[in-house]
Amino acid sequence: DAEPFVQATIDTLRIMLNLDVRRGELSLRNTGKVETDFSGMIGLSGGAEGTVTLGLPRPLALAIARTFLGQEPVSESMVADTVGELANIIAGFARKDMPDQVVKISLPTVIVGDGHMIVGGQFKIDQVWALQNRPPQCGEI
Repeated sequence: DAEPFVQATIDTLRIMLNLDVRRGELSLRNTGKVETDFSGMIGLSGGAEGTVTLGLPRPLALAIARTFLGQEPVSESMVADTVGELANIIAGFARKDMPDQVVKISLPTVIVGDGHMIVGGQFKIDQVWALQNRPPQCGEI
């Protein structure tokens, strides 16, 4: 069930970044192929198994890092650290919404590269988000 992760993403963006988001179209594909610029990955084991990936395009990852860290400019390594930390926070929030399961989460792994591809798993949930407001530094988004 993806719902704990969807809600955890909404809560994390609202609490940590003061972003109001609404859920857009959700679709399930029979592939693990992900193309993005920054990917924060958290492994799950125990009551839920698999990998949760937070994939962000470069402009959004930069804007989130600027807001999260409260500074500008930010280096690529700072953006990568931010994406990893957000993936970790989201996985932790999602875990609390699965009280009947003992779910263990790994340390985050972050992959950086323009349009990189992650292949694996049996399915991918595509979630489209609409930002209601953006961090002040998000003019380029």
